[in-house]
Amino acid sequence: MTTLDQAQQAINDRFIAAWGSTTPFSFTNEMPASNDISTSWVRLVSRLAVSGQRSLGQSGNRKYDRNGIIFVQVFSPINQGSSSGTALAKQIEDLYEGERFNGVVGQDSIIRDIGPDGEWYQLQVEINFTYEEIK
Repeated sequence: MTTLDQAQQAINDRFIAAWGSTTPFSFTNEMPASNDISTSWVRLVSRLAVSGQRSLGQSGNRKYDRNGIIFVQVFSPINQGSSSGTALAKQIEDLYEGERFNGVVGQDSIIRDIGPDGEWYQLQVEINFTYEEIK
């Protein structure tokens, strides 16, 4: 059984373990990871989207499919070209897309070009995920 908190923790733990010191990073409701405009950094946020009940039965034995989206904002120094941000975005996409870990299943993804955001250039990686909850 996986809960929303457990799914979010699994997503964050996987990121921390794989990302290491690649760039500074932050999570939901945290300050930006870097104020140094010459350094790339990322922010990871996961949100629950659509859910549905998959089975009937007694309380405590009902299965629900939970669907969500992992959003990872990649901030690169502005006027430095797109290659460094694109490489980071692809690394993040590969970390989750098609992977199963701790009750979470990463699904399809997309890398969006958001454009200038203050002192940085932003790309956004969006990865759909699912998990099963029993209630």
